[in-house]
Order: sequence, then C-alpha cells, then structure tokens
Amino acid sequence: MKKIFSRSLAAAFCAGMALSLAACSSTAASSQSAASSEAAGSEASSAASAPVDPDPLAQKAADFNYSAALDENGYFTGVRALDYVTLPADYKALSVSAADVQVTDDELQTNLDYILSQFAETEQDTESTIQNGDSVNIDYVGSVDGIEFTGGNTNGQGTTVTAGSTQYVDDFLTQIIGHKPGETFDVVVTFPDGYNDSTDANGDPIKLAGQEAVFSVTINYIAKSVTPELTDEFISKNIDPKYGSTVEEFKDTVRKDVADANLEKYVTNYLTQNAVYADELPEAVTEYSSMMVLNYYCGYASAKNQTLTQFIQENLDADSIQALLDSNKEAIDNQAKRFLLYQALAEDQGLDCTDDDVKAYFEDLGNTDYSDYQNFYGTNYLRMNAVGDKAFNNILANVTVG
Repeated sequence: MKKIFSRSLAAAFCAGMALSLAACSSTAASSQSAASSEAAGSEASSAASAPVDPDPLAQKAADFNYSAALDENGYFTGVRALDYVTLPADYKALSVSAADVQVTDDELQTNLDYILSQFAETEQDTESTIQNGDSVNIDYVGSVDGIEFTGGNTNGQGTTVTAGSTQYVDDFLTQIIGHKPGETFDVVVTFPDGYNDSTDANGDPIKLAGQEAVFSVTINYIAKSVTPELTDEFISKNIDPKYGSTVEEFKDTVRKDVADANLEKYVTNYLTQNAVYADELPEAVTEYSSMMVLNYYCGYASAKNQTLTQFIQENLDADSIQALLDSNKEAIDNQAKRFLLYQALAEDQGLDCTDDDVKAYFEDLGNTDYSDYQNFYGTNYLRMNAVGDKAFNNILANVTVG
C-alpha cells in the first residue's frame, strides 16, 4: 500500500481549473458498439479522414510539448520566478495549530471506506430486478429492417452498462430497467440524424441515421459491488505488515497518513494565500498554462473525431478556442501562479534537480517505473514536479505543530 494521500504537483496544478469535464466525460468513454455513439465500421472510415481545425490555436495546442519551455532543472527557461512572486517571510519556519490539522473520526472513516472499496469484488446477481443506475451485463443483436449491421452485436461476449444512462443511443438503457437476468426482449430505438452508416454481413452499406432499429437484448446479470469488512483477518491477507497487523494498528497508520495530508493541505493553502504576485505574469508561463489546458481537450476531441473547435462548441459552452481561454482566464492565471510559486520556492532555496530527485519523487508516489510518464511528458516536466516537491518537503520538515 502506497501513501494514501501522496501529493502530486502535477495534479495540484490542475486542481484549481474551473474548466468542467462533466459535459464530455461520457463522450470520452464511448462504447465500441453501434448502440453507443459510433458504429464500429464507420469509426474506422472517419478516423482515416480526421477533420482539420482552421484555428491556428488548435494546431498550437496539438503540438504542445510539456518539457519544451523548461530547463534541465524544471524551471521555465528565461523566467526568474522570484521576480514575479514575493514569498511569505515566515514560510521556512511555519507554526501550525494542532487543531488545524487534526483528523476527525469522520475523516478517518471516509478514508478507511475508500481503502476497503479498492478491494471490493463484483458478484453476479441473477435474481433482482434492474433498477436505475445498476451496473448490468447484457448481450444484444441489432438490426434495421430485419438486417443485422456491423457494430450492433456483442457476439455473445457480454458488455457491462449502466441502466438508465445515456451512453447508448436514444433511450436504449432506460428500456432495460424493470427487467431481470435471464430475460430476452426487444429494445427499439431511433438513431439520430447525422449518425454514421454501417454495413451488413456482406459489406454493403446500411443507413442508420434517422432509422428505427430493433435490438434483441439478453440480461446476463446485475453486477453488485461487495466491499469487505475491516477485520484483523482482512489486514493479514491484504495489507503489508509494516502498515499494521491488526485493525487498530492499521487505523493508526491511516490516521497518521491523513494527518500528514492535512498538514500538506494547510501549508499549501498558506503559501497560496500569502504569496504576492506581480500584476503582470510572464507570458511564457501563462501561455504554457493555456496550451496545457487546450492540449488536454485535444485528446477528447480526437477521440470523437472532431476538431478542437467543434468539441469546445458542443461540450464546453464556448463559441471558439479563444473564447474558452477568455472565459477561463482567472483559472488559467491561477494555474500559472502555482507554477511560479513552486519555482520561486525552489529558487529561494537554491535547489537544482537531478535524476535521483525525479526517482525519489516517483518512489514517494509508489511508482518505481516512470518511463511512460517520461516518454509522454518529457524529462524537464518531470523535473519541474520533482524540484517543486523537493522545495515543499523542505518546508514541511521545518513546520512546528503545536
């Protein structure tokens, strides 16, 4: 078990973003079946002709490199953060009241419940009636005018869906509510206008847009999550002995871990609220923050075979890429300030960053192989996180709690 509340600066940088993913989370998790957002056959053809966004910001966002603007210590190249950030005078020797970081019984229980949830097992309920929100394993075969089409069949492999959700076309998943495992019945839906065509078994095209389709659906089982109880036996079977061999010992470990997290949160908030920033932030850092956000949404747009502009217009309530940035300027500036704050702390402490620092940073997160992160983000981005973490840990080491 790794540290439960390991603090990742990369996550912290994004924590203050006001940009909501709620609207696009379901689209990013689209099913591979034709009952979901795309028919399998049409996905392949559309991917071959991915749309081009004429907005220059779209290409800039797609080409964003997490490490290009950073030097070998993870600092922004050509930017001295201390020119833009005045750090709290007492930050190297903070005094914190014990009451501000104490762990309540509710906090402890919430975190114990979370840990136990990671060991939950799925049981197959074959007796109950499907309720809205249930996880249900189903099979189906879809047809239009009696002809089966590519992507409309689970081929007996089963797929797990959420009853009542909109992850499938029309009200497909609402129609399974009230049925029971073992039942086979028809679900009738209408594909929306503009839906991609599919093919039949011979490869001939089948129009789906605006067409009524019949899916023969079989309910296999309702997936029920069963969470284990916290007992000495559970501890001995599932938890490393160094974290405790009894329930009480394990609770003490978790309580200390949560207390550490509370202290980290307190110090982070103190630094954020008491640092003073220049009126004008360096353009290199604000642009980095902007492109980081846009690059993130590029992934969602690509998954839907849309341009970034199309995705933003449909999911993020903005008319253009620039409009999205303008409406979230405060959040983007706040993210830039966090970048500058941690760099300023590292500069003030005279820190550099080595490969050993990066290794230690990931080991603290319970990850000894970080090659995938390095390949995706680049070395300098990892060093930015590691040197900021190093600076923060130096502060924690000198905090007095009393």
